[in-house]
Formats: sequence, structure tokens, C-alpha cells
Amino acid sequence: MDDITLKINDAGHDMTFVIEKMSAFKAEGWLIRAGLLLGREAITAEGVKDYRGLVAALCKVEYEKAAPLLDELLQGARRETEEERDRRRHDSVAVDAPDPSRGGAQGELRFFAERKPVQLPRWAGFRADCEGVRGVASYANIPPLAGRLISARLASLAELKTVLTYEDAVNLDEVLLLDNYHKWLAAKQAEEKI
Repeated sequence: MDDITLKINDAGHDMTFVIEKMSAFKAEGWLIRAGLLLGREAITAEGVKDYRGLVAALCKVEYEKAAPLLDELLQGARRETEEERDRRRHDSVAVDAPDPSRGGAQGELRFFAERKPVQLPRWAGFRADCEGVRGVASYANIPPLAGRLISARLASLAELKTVLTYEDAVNLDEVLLLDNYHKWLAAKQAEEKI
């Protein structure tokens, strides 16, 4: 996962910060905890389409409850060391503004606003059959998205914790959804021919 560099001029003092992208595993857990904390507000709050809206919604919650989530966001940000700055200068790599596609909280959440809905022609039947399955167990110690991807062998736990971003994981989950839908559709069409 690539880090991004953010330069800020604070009253004439140049400061550079390095922001590390959250792993898919960590981001999913963070989003689940944020959603649980916000409750209905997460769904009904206007502007919760990107990181600004989510952080703004968290700022409306009592500080003691929101502080752990906000602190966790800041764990990925640190001030650039002189050694890193010198190496960056030596390598002639200078980034003046963060590129949201490369990560950080902004990149992690912005993709939701631009995401297109998946179109499944027989969604109602597929959903009804899925919801009709009884006795299904839930993962107790791993977030649901991570569990689905590991179970389908689309990603390993190590990849979800280190290499893949949350956007990568959601894209893989879409692949899994379509794969399961097409398997269900083929079975339904075979059933209808009998």
C-alpha cells in the first residue's frame, strides 16, 4: 500500500506529513464501529458520502464515544522525519497534494460516492432465496466482509491486513456477489427446465 505525502504551511512553517493507507481488514472494522456508533445518523445524515461527511457526523457524537475512532484515523498519519525528507529530495519525488486514489481516509471513503450500483435482473428472487436459508452461522472473530473473501479464497487474512485496501475488498466482494448470483441463476434456469 502506498503512503501519501501532504505538505502544509502553518504560519510560514512548512510541515510534511505521511499518511499510511488503512488495510482492508482494519478499514472494515473501523467502518463497522463508526456505523454502530452513529446508528441511524449514519444512514440519514446528509453529506455522509465521503470522508468529510463521516468525520463531520462523528464530530456530532459525544467526544468520549467518538475519540477512539478519530484517534485510530490519526494513527496512520505522522510527521515526516528529516531522513525521509532528505531521501525524498534525493529521489526527486515531491508530492504537493494528496492523490485520493492513493489512500488515506479521503481515498478510503471517497470511492463510495462514485460507486455504481450492481444491477442483478432477478435480484428479488436471488435475495429471497438467500434470506430463506436457515441456520446460517456468522463469523464471531472476523468482520463479515473479510470472512466472505477469505472463505471464497479471493484474499487471505494477511493480504486483507497488509496489501489490500477497503476499496479493493469491496470490489472483490462485488466479484463474489456476481459469481454467487450467476451460480444461483444457472441453478434456477436448470430447475425451470425440469
